[in-house]
This record gives sequence, structure tokens and C-alpha cells, in this order.
Amino acid sequence: MHRVTICALALWGTMALAACDERGNEPRLLAATAAATPEASQALAMPVHVSATAQLSGCNTSDGVSVALSGQLTLPGLGARLAFYNNEKGTHGATVEAQGEAGVIPAGASMTIPSQPAQSSVSGQPSVSLQLVDASGRPLTNEVQLGACGGSLAPLNADFTLPATARAAVTSCQNGPGASVALNGGVTLESAVVARVILRGDTTSAATSGILQLAVVPDQSTIQFAKQPVNGGAGGNPWIYLQFMSASGAPFGQEILIGRCSQLG
Repeated sequence: MHRVTICALALWGTMALAACDERGNEPRLLAATAAATPEASQALAMPVHVSATAQLSGCNTSDGVSVALSGQLTLPGLGARLAFYNNEKGTHGATVEAQGEAGVIPAGASMTIPSQPAQSSVSGQPSVSLQLVDASGRPLTNEVQLGACGGSLAPLNADFTLPATARAAVTSCQNGPGASVALNGGVTLESAVVARVILRGDTTSAATSGILQLAVVPDQSTIQFAKQPVNGGAGGNPWIYLQFMSASGAPFGQEILIGRCSQLG
């Protein structure tokens, strides 16, 4: 299992986000750049799976109940494909001379939920439920009842999507015996994720009620991927196109023109 801490949000793998039009646990295509550019960008809906547990302390004390979360967010695998053409697409005789693929986020890559205990003014033995919301307060998951303070708490397991923007840039191209391209970039999560912890008392006990909000993913967090080489094998000065793809290798959207190898050297 590949892991990365949310507060740092750094992935050591390469990153060029993918999406497909099929329903399921893969990113969904929203928009892509079309003009020739050394950088390709893609707006998409990123699927996320959350597995989280809550730890409560301070039950039946005058100090109030303290809440901490642990767990992780898991992302699907993502990739990119570079196609090397002898001519610009749409012109006579444009054919693919070679292709190269970049492994990006591996399937099952995860981000650790930061442990940030929060103190409440709630006393007694309240019940606790958990819901994830975005920066505007829009629910990302249902509210899930976890249990009561002092007892065994159930975990939260849920799936949701976050708006994200993926970027992949070709930083160099060596057109020797075969075109060798250096690719880097990242993805920005366009919305924060907040855990809303609801503590509820009832009429039969002395427990009080209250709500705590704990940061899970900061707003505008960027996941970078390290530069990696992609060897296309095409000689001369090919036209380079990039296409985002799912973890299963299914392409989506259109190929995006990056430029000619000589323009990127």
C-alpha cells in the first residue's frame, strides 16, 4: 500500500490524472485543454474512498469530550500516454510512429488523515456520528452513527468525489535515436474536506450535545509527482500528444497536442 500524509500531500510517483466515461471508481472527464501547449490540464471528478475511525476520551469529565480521527483516503490509479506522430493530426499522412506510457498514481495510493485531537465542551457519554463535508459545507458522505462515548465505535467507510485539476508538462525532449521525453506535473484538489463530528446527548442522561469540525484535506492541496522519463522510440522530430488514461489503461477524452520535440528541448 502506497501512503502519503495529507498535510504534506506529496506523492513520489509520477502524476498525470486520468478519467473515463464509464461509471465506477475512476475519475470522470470534465474538461481538457485542446491548443498546443507544453502543459496539458484536465478538470475531473476524482473518486475517493475514506476509511476512518474516531477515538474519544474525557467521557464523564468536567473537561469535556476530546475527539481524534485516524484513517486514510484512497485514490484510484491514474496514468498518461504520449503518442509520437510523424505529422500534426488532421494533416495528410499523420500516423503514430511510437507511444510511451507514464505510470502515475498507483492503484491504492493512500493519504493519511492527520491526527488532530479537538476538545469539546460536551460532557457525559454522548453518542457520536461522523460526516464528511466540503469547504462550503456540502455533504460528501451520509452522517454515520459510530456509537457512544465510553463504548466501542464503528468505523466510517464511504465513497465520494472531489473536484480536481490534473496537469502534466513535458519539460524536455531529446530527439536522438529515439525521442525521450521528461514528464512532470501534479494534481490540485479544488476543495477542502472537513470531518463533522456530531456529539448528541439524550433526555435520559446528563450528556450534552455539540459539533466539532476537523480538517481532513486542506483547500487547494496539490499532489506533485516527480519528473520521469518516457521513451517513445520515434526518431526525427515527432509531434507529441498526451492523453490521460485510467488505471486499467482505458483512454478518455481527446489527445492533447503538446508540441514538436524540437520545441521542447
